[in-house]
This record gives sequence, C-alpha cells and structure tokens, in this order.
Amino acid sequence: MKQSVSIFLLYMASQVVAGALSLLWVLLPNLFRGGKPDMGSPSPLVLSISSALLSALLVASLLAYYRREERRTPHRRAIKALDAAGVGGAVVSLLLLNFAIDFLLRPLHLSDGSMLDTLQAMLHCVPGWLLICLIGPITEEMVFRRGILHYLERSGVQVPVAIGASALVFAIVHGNLAQGIPALLLGIALGILYHRSRSVWLCVAAHVANNTVAALLMFLPDLPDSWWLSLLSVPLLALAWWIGRRTLQHVQV
Repeated sequence: MKQSVSIFLLYMASQVVAGALSLLWVLLPNLFRGGKPDMGSPSPLVLSISSALLSALLVASLLAYYRREERRTPHRRAIKALDAAGVGGAVVSLLLLNFAIDFLLRPLHLSDGSMLDTLQAMLHCVPGWLLICLIGPITEEMVFRRGILHYLERSGVQVPVAIGASALVFAIVHGNLAQGIPALLLGIALGILYHRSRSVWLCVAAHVANNTVAALLMFLPDLPDSWWLSLLSVPLLALAWWIGRRTLQHVQV
C-alpha cells in the first residue's frame, strides 16, 4: 500500500514540476529584461517538452526501481512473452471499447474543461505527438498498472478492489468528466489485462494504440450527435467483450 501511494505522489509531483517549468519559461524572459512578469499560459510546445522530459525521467526511475525489485524476488509470477495475437487482441478490444464509450457518452455533452483544445494545440508540434501518443501512455501504465495496481495486489487488497481503485485514481487525474469516465472504464479494462498477463508492455501497446488513434481522429470532422451512434455502441461493446475475453485467455499466465 505504501508503495502505491508513493508512486502516485511521485507522479503528481512530476506533473506539478512540469507545469512549474512551463510557467518559468514564460516568466523568465521578461524578468531578465526588467519587464513585468507575463502571466500568460505556456505555449503548447513548451508544455509538451516540459511534460515529456519529466515523464521520461519518472519512467526511467520507476523502471530502474522495478527491475531492482524483480531481481530480489526469486519466486515472482512468470510473464508470458508478447506475441501478435496477444498484442493485436488487446489493441483491438481496447479501441472498440473506447469507441463504444464515446458513442454512449456523446449525447450527454460532458464538459472537458477546454482540455480538447489544449490537446489539439499540442498535436501541432512533434513533442506534443510524442507526449500524447508514446511517453504519456508509457508513464501512465508504469504508474497506474505496474505501480499502483501491482503493489495494491501485493499488499493483500482483493483483486477487484485493487483494479477498481487504480482505475478510479487514473480517472480522477484526468480532471474532467469527458475524459474521466472513459478513463475509469478503460482503466478497469487495462487493469484486468495487467492482472491476467502480468505484462505492463501489453498494456502499454494497447494504450499507445488507443491514444494514437484518438489523436489522429482529432484532425477529422467530428461525427454529428445521433441516436444511431448510441445504438452502435451495443454491438461494439459486445465485440470488444468477445475479443477481450479471447485475448485474456491467450495471455493469461
């Protein structure tokens, strides 16, 4: 339990430091010129670079800690090697689940607190793409699945509670309902995937694919709100469940 809390606090600290560095980048030039501090928002490029650097540093630190701990654990649970069937099934089922959730929630018009505008702006620079589609997913899986969920299970918390708790925290850090509700459901799916496979890299592959597809779709015209989209979510959910069930059977160790 203590390790789960520590990893979460490290994650939050990295986010705060990244934001502080971005603000400093905005403030310092005017201060050195003797002008008044400009309290404007950091540019998407600066925000992307600072977040990517702090996230990469956090991932490197966590990986070193996890590897050192694994070497000291002689009877750890085996991890099945990744293969095309496992990765493909995880990616497809998570994407189908994400589309189904989006179609179900679309009529509710949940607020994202202008986060979508921020993400779209960040996708106009290379560091933004790297952060959203690669570094961000790796960081979140190392923190929420390999970190929080893993150590909750090891501390004796029941598996459903551990998966639910890690997914709930994952949802809360997104900061708004439009992202938080999908993050909760996807976090549960990724938690189940990690518990059954014990492979954080399988979760990373599914998460990277999900974020990349979502980023690409931001550049396409949005679908109109329609009742038929909500109906379409039903077969999508059924297909996601079927593929996900077969994938879990394939990757289980």
